[in-house]
Amino acid sequence: MIGIFDSGVGGLSLLNAVQKAYPSEDCIYISDNKYAPYGEKKIDFILERCQKHAEFFIEQGVRLIIIACNTATTIAISALRETYDIPFVGIEPAIKPAIQLSTSSKIGVIATRATLSSTLYNATKQKYASTSTVVERVGEGFVEAVESGNTQSETFQNKLRETVLFFEAHKVNFVVLGCTHYFFLKEQLARIAGDKMKFIEPTEAVINRLKNIYRENDVRQTEESKTLIYCSGSMNAVQRILKDRQFILLKLQY
Repeated sequence: MIGIFDSGVGGLSLLNAVQKAYPSEDCIYISDNKYAPYGEKKIDFILERCQKHAEFFIEQGVRLIIIACNTATTIAISALRETYDIPFVGIEPAIKPAIQLSTSSKIGVIATRATLSSTLYNATKQKYASTSTVVERVGEGFVEAVESGNTQSETFQNKLRETVLFFEAHKVNFVVLGCTHYFFLKEQLARIAGDKMKFIEPTEAVINRLKNIYRENDVRQTEESKTLIYCSGSMNAVQRILKDRQFILLKLQY
């Protein structure tokens, strides 16, 4: 059984990828949308929520936890690994693959303020992009728009266009999507940018890490799978995104 959590529905993109890779694996997903976005919360609060999620998963018999949130990964994954005897797979902006694809020694990153100011993000940037230019932009209102389903409004479409124009002005051709919520905006951003820009996200890297952990620990899958989804706030966003899927939707009680 795999546990996946995010501050909202952003991590459902990773849940989909996990279930494609392991269709017979049970999954529990937590949408902590009552407190979304994490990127605007204090560090101590994020740590506390992440610890509660980990303890809840362990109580449910989860054998591996995916932190499907860049902000939570950058702030909490080290503490979680030190505290709990269970594998954690985090997610961080795909700076390395973007640098490898770029031919101009320049990439863009869209992320939350918390991610852009975090130690882990800046260490990753220093490791893979120390000789490159990284143009950064906060995704103002992006998480809220995905959670509410209000991504097609004229106001939000203008935000997306402004974002694309910002990177165009800086002559950026490869842009890292540094928040799982932003993955749901990839097609819209690509449509606005046309062939001028590519948007990179780390789903493939997360799945590859998951496969390595399975091999290393000889993890056996179940014969029949089920998907449990817990929401701390409204369940509307999950129901909207997974309307054609089978899952059990429950209220998170903490």
